Amino acid sequence: MEMSVVVKSLDSKSILVTGATDFLAKLFVEKVLRTQPNVKKLYLLVRAQDAISAKKRVEKEVVSKELFSVLREKYGASFDLFFWSKVHVVQGDTTSENIGIRDVDLIEVLWREVDYIVNSAANTRFNERYDVALNANTLGPRNVILFAKKCVNLKMFLHVSTAYVTKEKKGIIREKIDEFNQMLTPETEMELIESKMKEMKNNCISESEIKIYMKELGLESTYKEPFPGWIEGIRTIDKAMVSYGKAGILYFPAHLDAVIDVIPGDMVVNAMVAAMISRNYDTYDTKYSNTVIYHVGSSAKNIMRFNVIPETCYKYFSMNPQSKKNGEFIAVQKPLFFPTLSLFCKFMFVRYKLPLKAFSLVAMMSFSKRLRRQSNKLNQGYKSAMLMAKAYSHYSLMFGRFDDSNTEMLRMKMNKKDKELFYFEPDYINWYQFMMEIHIPGNN
Repeated sequence: MEMSVVVKSLDSKSILVTGATDFLAKLFVEKVLRTQPNVKKLYLLVRAQDAISAKKRVEKEVVSKELFSVLREKYGASFDLFFWSKVHVVQGDTTSENIGIRDVDLIEVLWREVDYIVNSAANTRFNERYDVALNANTLGPRNVILFAKKCVNLKMFLHVSTAYVTKEKKGIIREKIDEFNQMLTPETEMELIESKMKEMKNNCISESEIKIYMKELGLESTYKEPFPGWIEGIRTIDKAMVSYGKAGILYFPAHLDAVIDVIPGDMVVNAMVAAMISRNYDTYDTKYSNTVIYHVGSSAKNIMRFNVIPETCYKYFSMNPQSKKNGEFIAVQKPLFFPTLSLFCKFMFVRYKLPLKAFSLVAMMSFSKRLRRQSNKLNQGYKSAMLMAKAYSHYSLMFGRFDDSNTEMLRMKMNKKDKELFYFEPDYINWYQFMMEIHIPGNN
C-alpha cells in the first residue's frame, strides 16, 4: 500500500507556528493533528501578557472552535489529553527580538528541537495604520527569520503571505522575488515613519489625525476539510458581501471582467504542508534555489471573474434575505459598478458628499443635538464606504493572473496518496456553486 510522504515526513517532528490564533494557522494545526497524530510537538507562538494568558487564548480561540469537531469525535473524552500532549503554547511576539520569548531555557529548547517553522503571523486588516502594518508584516517576519537561523535542525522555513502584496499588474505574475529599490528597506521605511510622527507631534497634530494619516499612507472558507464552509470572522472581500446583504452597498469600483484569485482555506493549508516537506520527495529538483515561491491560487487555471460575486450575492440574498432589528426582511438591489476608482470617487462626492456637507451645515446652524448625531453618523458611514471601496479596489480592478508553475511542479511530485490527503487542485471547483452553497452561507 502506497505511503504518504507528507505524513511520514512529519512523524516525530517538531513545528513552530507563529500567528497561531489566526485563521490559516488554526486550519494548519488541525490538519497536522488529524493526519499525523505522531507529530512530536506543535509549538504555538501567541501574543499575551504571560504564559497563562497565552494558553487561555489558545483554549478560547483555537481548541474550542467547531473546526476541531472531527478530532473531538475521533478521540472522544481523551481529546483534550491528546491535544495538550502535542501542543505547547509559547508566549511571544514576532515584532520583538527572539520573537518575544522571555524564557531563556525554552529558547534553547526551540533552537535545538524545531524541525519546521511556519510563519503565518500577520496583520490582515485592510485599513490598518501603515506604521502598525509595517511593524507586523515586515519587521515581524525578519525577526522570525533571525530566530530560524539559530535552529540547528531546521529543515524548512515556510512564510505565508497573500499574493496580492505584489504591485497592481496586468498579465502573468511570476513565482519569483522581484528586484526592489534598495532605498526602500524596512529600516529606511521606519525612519521615515518616525520622522513624520515626530514632525506631526511637534506641530500638535491630534492622535486621531495622526491615525488617519498613517492609514492613508499606507475569500478563504474551506472547500471540504474538516467540513465544507468553515470560516471564522469576516475575511478579505467578505466584508463587502456581508454589507451588501444588509443593503449597505449599492455602488462599488469594479470591472466585472476583472480576475479574482480565490482559493479555499483547506487547499491553502494542504499546499503549505506539501511545500514544507517538499525536499523529502525523491524526485526533488536539486537545482532549486534556497527560496521557492508557491502561488496557491486559481487564476492560472480556473479563473473566477468579479461578476461571479455580485451575481451570486444577489441571488443568494434574494433567496435568503437578511432581516432588520424589527424583523423586517431586507430587499437587495443590483449594485452599480464603476470601471475606475476615480469615477467612483467623483460619483460618491456628487451623490453623497455634497449633500452631507449641506446637511452638516444645517445641523450646526440648528443647534439640534439629534441632527448633529445623525450628521456624524452619516459622515462616518460615508467614510467607511470610501475606505472599503479603496481597500477592495485592488481586487475588484485587478487584471493580473498569478502563475503557479512551481505549485504545479510540487503537485506533480506528490504521490497518489498525498494528492488525496493534501489536495490543492482548483481545476474542478465550480465557483458559482462554491459561492452559493459554501462560501456565502459560511459568512452568515
